[in-house]
Amino acid sequence: MRNPLFVIAFMILSALPSTAQIDLHSHAITKGYLDYIKANGAEMDEGFPLPSWDVEQHIAFMDKAGIQTSVLTMPAPQPWFGDAEASAAVCRSYNEECAALKARYPGRFMFCAALPLPDVPHALEEARYALEVLGADGVKLATNSYGQYLGDSALDTLMAYLDQQNAVVILHPHKPSAVNAQLVAEL
Repeated sequence: MRNPLFVIAFMILSALPSTAQIDLHSHAITKGYLDYIKANGAEMDEGFPLPSWDVEQHIAFMDKAGIQTSVLTMPAPQPWFGDAEASAAVCRSYNEECAALKARYPGRFMFCAALPLPDVPHALEEARYALEVLGADGVKLATNSYGQYLGDSALDTLMAYLDQQNAVVILHPHKPSAVNAQLVAEL
């Protein structure tokens, strides 16, 4: 797989006017995502609270800062609390909201899809839907999803699909985990 930071910078820069300012690291904190995180007591999982977010305020900030386009991604933490279906539903809703923002504000927003990792089958399904149906500009991968790091062989099918699609991948830092939580639970 190619260097994801180079790929995203190249693809985004080639799609915009040469004078455009681009925010490559921006988060949309949607109500559904935030409600799910709070319902699971995870609003402080990364060591700091998630701020409130509003699209109009975000655009006002962009205008003030001279930013033409923001690439939206889901913030940390991953919406995973052991329920694969619920995590997949949160990611699907999040991606659909980001696709709607991209359509509603042409040229202002791009988005890299959220995937319900560490559940690889649902993540692969969501990657396909986001890239092929919603028109996501790429995907966001956490540096680790509750102990599942990017080199984990369980991710091979997902990585092969992303590579086959020449998908843009944004790597986002998440709080390190010493060991895979599932592995510890099975001991």
